[in-house]
Amino acid sequence: SLAEFHGRLYIIWLVNRYRIVKERYSKLCSENQNLLCPKINNERIYFNYRGIKHLIEKRGGTRSLEQIYSRTRLFKHCREIICSSDANVEFRSHTYGDKEIKYWGLSKVINNRTKVTIVIRKIGKGKIHFYSIFK
Repeated sequence: SLAEFHGRLYIIWLVNRYRIVKERYSKLCSENQNLLCPKINNERIYFNYRGIKHLIEKRGGTRSLEQIYSRTRLFKHCREIICSSDANVEFRSHTYGDKEIKYWGLSKVINNRTKVTIVIRKIGKGKIHFYSIFK
């Protein structure tokens, strides 16, 4: 039936979008390993599975594919924001169990139009890693 055909097309579209998201994150990781962040004492920022996991999931649920896809389109600004000495910084921390979790929000207006924020995180004595991006 026509409804089944449209359903199949939608599944193909979803799979294609997921593939694009995975490729973009993979490219982000390979192009941005070991960035130093001047706003956080030149600490090294790592890109790992935690960032892609948070990109897809939030509080146990799954983000919409459109949310995921729109965030991946912002990846091209990661280097510019993390390496910027004029990005705005917000800091928060809390304790979960016996570990302190630290979050930094790095924000910058891109092309005099759009404010893009990157969240980086450190769990306990672990490495500081990319956690999220949004506008």
